[in-house]
Amino acid sequence: MHALSEGHEQAAPSEIFRLFFEHMREGALIVGDGGIIRYCNEALARMLATPVSNIIGRKFEELVAGDAANRSQQLLGTENRSMESGLRAQTGETVPVLISFVRPMAIHGRRIYGLIVTDLRRHEPRLRHNALLQASKDAIYALSPNLQIKTWNRGAESIFGYAPAEIIGKSERDLCPASELPALEDLVRQVRERGAAITVDAVRRRKDGTKIRVLLSMTPIRELDGRMIGYGVVAHDVTERERAARQLRDAMARTSLALEAGRMGTFEIDLNTERCTWSDQVYAIYGLDKGSFEPTLESIYGIVHPEDRAVLVDCLEAAQRGGSFEVEFRVRHRDGRYIWVHSRGMVRFDAEGKPQELFGVVVDITERKEAERKQQLLVGELNHRVRNTLATVQAIASQTLRRAKSPEDFVQSFSDRIQALSRAHTLLTRTAWQGTELDSLIREQLMLGTGDRIRYQGPPVSLEPQTALQLALVLHELGTNARKYGSLSVPQGWVTVDWSIQQSAEGRMLEIVWKERGGPTVSQPCSTGFGTLLIERSLQQGHGGESRISFDPEGVTCVIRLPLSRSEVPASQPVQSTELAASRPS
Repeated sequence: MHALSEGHEQAAPSEIFRLFFEHMREGALIVGDGGIIRYCNEALARMLATPVSNIIGRKFEELVAGDAANRSQQLLGTENRSMESGLRAQTGETVPVLISFVRPMAIHGRRIYGLIVTDLRRHEPRLRHNALLQASKDAIYALSPNLQIKTWNRGAESIFGYAPAEIIGKSERDLCPASELPALEDLVRQVRERGAAITVDAVRRRKDGTKIRVLLSMTPIRELDGRMIGYGVVAHDVTERERAARQLRDAMARTSLALEAGRMGTFEIDLNTERCTWSDQVYAIYGLDKGSFEPTLESIYGIVHPEDRAVLVDCLEAAQRGGSFEVEFRVRHRDGRYIWVHSRGMVRFDAEGKPQELFGVVVDITERKEAERKQQLLVGELNHRVRNTLATVQAIASQTLRRAKSPEDFVQSFSDRIQALSRAHTLLTRTAWQGTELDSLIREQLMLGTGDRIRYQGPPVSLEPQTALQLALVLHELGTNARKYGSLSVPQGWVTVDWSIQQSAEGRMLEIVWKERGGPTVSQPCSTGFGTLLIERSLQQGHGGESRISFDPEGVTCVIRLPLSRSEVPASQPVQSTELAASRPS
């Protein structure tokens, strides 16, 4: 180590400067005319791992890495005060350096250059740190103790919109909306008290005035002696994340509402553990308690209808091979009944193609299945009724034709009977062929312009479809005969239709009494017509009923008896027509 002794106090200035350069940590060079190195200190020799004697006397361009000639001329001729470059070490390594230039001087008429060389390798950690700060997409900046902005990286510029020259020197408070200022002061207080970093959700204002949400961390910056000299801030823009999260929440809410509206539940099955996860709607569909029923494949098989278990197992195995799952099966509800469900889903496979999970939905289709069953019954019933109707039409046509006096008589009689059948069909259609009320049937078949001379009364009775069709034909024949030959053929005649429920050994019987009065004197006919045969025999076939006609002189009387099923048992309130309620004959 060199030192200046008392004897050197009067040393030449050149010696003093030489000693000064020798004690520098930085490298020093003096380059003369022609780029010849006239001097270098030990620090530069150590930097390049080259003895001083191997450096002095060489051309400066021999030390410069890259295009030496141009680079050295550029370095020596630069007007800048400093420039980054690279120098060749004896090992062949290129040493990154910062070369600072001393203004050229002339000594004894010769131009010389003074260069101070800083080894940038000592500054690599700082450089890497600065590079990371600038590369970060987050806003990273430093604040003074009074919250004045001291540094500003590219991430901060991108997030807030301010260039460094526009924001450095301003306050953190300038970035805060007025409503956020109390929260900022509280954050600073907590950081001071705890002496550690604190992270909060915050709102800041961009240069264009728009507000953004950030995840903001503030930490104290301290000197080596522990004294706090400011704050470091990292702000992560979560505006897009919040927007995406909100959109996701909205989408999930819409999906949940759609599933709830469709009465659909969602499920997941871990195909490795066979454990299941159900949504609340699945528990509701099955009528099971979430707290007491643990869904696994085994427990699910336990509530599936025995006839459907094999189908469900086969579909699950097929899904693990093909990826898609769809099946309909019955499940025992908590109330003991079986419900139908439709389930479909997709299997997730791992990278090796092994099935891992099954995700799917389940919906209660019991009502649909019941509707399908009823539809099948209705189709079967419709086919049966069509056959019966065609058979009835065929019989009516055959018997009417056999007993018709002329083609015109056949057309009229046949048309009237088909219309009577059609009116009965119309009544049944209004109730979806569930039956029809007796009083409605009487009105449709008899109130054809003579409603003021027909009186009817009796308890409410609902007739089954086939019984109603046959009774409609009987009532039509009775009405037709009354209009042509009986009491309704003269102005002063009338008809009464009374019915009641009779209890017999065979069960409840419906008794209908048809009476004609006030018409021409009646005598026993010489022959039995088709109408009379239809009245007497149609209710016997397949219905167990009977009808008897009496041709009394004062008018025809017909008594009809029909067995009633449980569904045809009447209510308590009687039905009474209003046409003759005020002045009916006794």
